[in-house]
Amino acid sequence: MDLSQRLPLVREHHRRIRRLLQGQRVVLCLGQRGQLLLHASTEGPELVAACTTEQEALGHVQRQRPQVLITHDVLEEGDGLSLTRRAKALLPELQVLMIVRRPERLDREAALAAGCTALCDARRLGGGSVLLALQCLLRQGSYVEQSLACRGRRPPRLTTREHEVLQGLDQGLSNAELAGVLGLRPHTVKGYVRQVQDKLGARNRTEAVALAFQTGLLQAD
Repeated sequence: MDLSQRLPLVREHHRRIRRLLQGQRVVLCLGQRGQLLLHASTEGPELVAACTTEQEALGHVQRQRPQVLITHDVLEEGDGLSLTRRAKALLPELQVLMIVRRPERLDREAALAAGCTALCDARRLGGGSVLLALQCLLRQGSYVEQSLACRGRRPPRLTTREHEVLQGLDQGLSNAELAGVLGLRPHTVKGYVRQVQDKLGARNRTEAVALAFQTGLLQAD
């Protein structure tokens, strides 16, 4: 598969992820050494540890006390689910993003119960899901990529105007900016934002966007 045309978008996502994680202490535990070295060698957040096994990552969590743990579900030794459960027992405030390499084996409910705050599908990396997941995670929200979500979940019905507002939220526009784009008053836009959040069952704007991706109302670029 030739992904050359997607390189500019992937690079932009990487730049935004670096800015987002600025000042965050991160432990990276991936089951693929080549991928681990690639991520660890690029300029980015304060990466305090990079490893490939559950026990190594657990030791780093205990010693380094990071804010964020990024892990694969499948590791060289151990697994991401067990790592998440044990790491959260040591550090309850730890935020965990799990990148799922074997979705057919994923027990979604068990992963969320263990303390994973975000789940991304490794097959779909490069489409912006990791960036979106980290945005939710750092704002104390949760994220499950649509391909990993429970089957049969139907998206809520949005009016044309509500969908326009949702697209604006995805672009990071403020109420005032949305009002200018849509030709509405900021107070009216605020009402639409509240309606969109209520229909999606979201606690805030970021979570509304995440849920919209999970249910298919929005599609990753």
